[in-house]
Formats: sequence, C-alpha cells, structure tokens
Amino acid sequence: MLEYVGRAATITTMEGTDGSNSYIVHVDIDNGDWYWRVETMQPAK
Repeated sequence: MLEYVGRAATITTMEGTDGSNSYIVHVDIDNGDWYWRVETMQPAK
C-alpha cells in the first residue's frame, strides 16, 4: 500500500463505510487491491 501513498488516483467504486463509519473506496492505481478511507485523501492538484 505504501507505494501508492501520495500518487494521484481516480476513485473507481465507493464501498460504503467501515467499522468506524469512514467511507471506503477503491481506486484505479492499485487495481482495486486495497480499500482506502476517503478521509485520508485530498483532491489532486
């Protein structure tokens, strides 16, 4: 997962919320291998 941190990505699917009520998504750069919390993302520049 660390290799993708800081890279620009496009959200491909919204999966709902996890146990802490954070929205989780899949993104294109990792082929959907990981779940990402939206709260840790920021808009691409």
